[in-house]
Amino acid sequence: MSGAALEGSSGRPFRGSGTSTAPDRVRATVIGFSILVGLTVAELVVAGLDVGGRARVTALCGLLIAKVGIVLAVFLRVGARRRDPRLAMAALIFASSSAAILMLEMAFRVRQR
Repeated sequence: MSGAALEGSSGRPFRGSGTSTAPDRVRATVIGFSILVGLTVAELVVAGLDVGGRARVTALCGLLIAKVGIVLAVFLRVGARRRDPRLAMAALIFASSSAAILMLEMAFRVRQR
């Protein structure tokens, strides 16, 4: 890829956020991964609880949305980029919320039969 393709409209080279150093990125990645592992353990705990189906699905959907937020914030660095892809972030949040709503509706319909 040529240097001209990596330059922004201001003529300066594009380097991502430009404010984070390598140790900061490593630390953020380790923390983000640790949070994802914790949320996965929470999913396993919720799946094993002896509660109603709707409560379980609601909790799992909340954990799903939290995971999407962590991936967006830590690994995709949505807020740190110069050109913030807000439309892509909104689409991903909409998709995860829609999945949560569909899971809740399915749990409700199964319960009605």
